[in-house]
Amino acid sequence: MAAFRRVLWGLGILAAAAAVFLAILVEQSIPKRSGRLVVAGLSHPVRVARDRFGIPHIHAESLEDLFFAQGYVTAQDRLWQMEFQKRVGRGTLAELLGEPALKADRLLRTVGFRRAAARSWLALSPEGRRLVSAYTRGVNAAVESGLRPLEFRILRTEPQKFDDIDTLTWPKLMAWDLDGNAT
Repeated sequence: MAAFRRVLWGLGILAAAAAVFLAILVEQSIPKRSGRLVVAGLSHPVRVARDRFGIPHIHAESLEDLFFAQGYVTAQDRLWQMEFQKRVGRGTLAELLGEPALKADRLLRTVGFRRAAARSWLALSPEGRRLVSAYTRGVNAAVESGLRPLEFRILRTEPQKFDDIDTLTWPKLMAWDLDGNAT
């Protein structure tokens, strides 16, 4: 009976240590969402207030600063999802998931979502390009801040820098996905 208790105590200690380790990993993955944060790339101070549901409300003096801040807070909340979606749009899932993703990468590159986004970039007005670039710079500022959701640690990977075409690619994929006539 004493040996059984020692085993139970040992398992309990191991479970507690694992829980503490996991809590530390999760805590390190959570971005700063209150207080003051200095981010290079803004023309004027921007105020981001999150409501009780965590939804950011951005107050900026210019549209460019607003789009920059939107990119930053979107990356704070969704960097892993954004990285995965970027890889879908680029057709580079196999770099992350290995050989099983090659078939999907071939299809995604053949359909050419990124090429379509590049054509959209060329069709944008100068103002549109400026705002897309501001959003992309905000995303990259969050990446450069060291923000790393847990998924990056689990997969032992780092986010790649975003470009303006990445920002425009995902809406192309969403349109494809939402088009019931495509299948």
